[in-house]
Amino acid sequence: MLFSTLFAILSTSVLVSAAPAYAPPGIKLTGCPISNAKVNLPAGQTAVTVPPGNPVYIALGVGVQNYTCGSTGTFTSSGAVAKLFDISCLVNTPLFPGIQDMVYSVARNDRGQALVAKMETVLKAVPLTPLVLGDHYFIPNPTTNGTGLTPVFDFRAGIKKEDPSGFVAVKKLGNIPSPAGSSNVDWLMLQNLGGTVGGTLASTVLRVDTKSGQPPASVSDDDGGVYSERNDFGTLYDQVLDVQVIGALLAGTFGFGLNG
Repeated sequence: MLFSTLFAILSTSVLVSAAPAYAPPGIKLTGCPISNAKVNLPAGQTAVTVPPGNPVYIALGVGVQNYTCGSTGTFTSSGAVAKLFDISCLVNTPLFPGIQDMVYSVARNDRGQALVAKMETVLKAVPLTPLVLGDHYFIPNPTTNGTGLTPVFDFRAGIKKEDPSGFVAVKKLGNIPSPAGSSNVDWLMLQNLGGTVGGTLASTVLRVDTKSGQPPASVSDDDGGVYSERNDFGTLYDQVLDVQVIGALLAGTFGFGLNG
């Protein structure tokens, strides 16, 4: 299984270590300050922008972007499934700028996916280091008379176990093509749906630094009408001290911000 976008702005960060369960003295694996973290966005556009405030979470997402065959013989998006890991402690390190490429190169084959699955099991067992932030998936639009699918970033099985509203369901505010090439899914700016259906985890979500995730240009007889592509992404930001989230199967950065 692949995980959605690379960086999601979350309260702790993801750093994978084979052993031991506890970090050596003086080495912090999660919960690093990210108030000064910056997201580099292309100039000359207003579709995806950094909201007011400071980042709350930064996460690594690994998952799968799903597509189905439309009546015109082309693929259309049918949602995504991903796992989100905290990587706040990688900010301002040499690993951060290319983390999506490194993760994608590992997770793009069956052996790598098996490794990621085992890694998740190990990380969940690490005491006092909540590296697994939560999950990204899609649900039917929960708004009144809503149609289509809605992205959800859900930490209730991760770091928000005691918070029934520790999720965010979002709608798209804007998108831009990936500056790194058309083989990567778009960068997105997402907004909380509002009300009880929107959750309280975040008010805005940015998906940036994406890696892969696009389907073929057309359907072949071998596709069987369904196609899955991998990717990473993620970054969340504060808006007057609140959080946001986004996702899809590729490698990239997620930004979660605070709710205003």
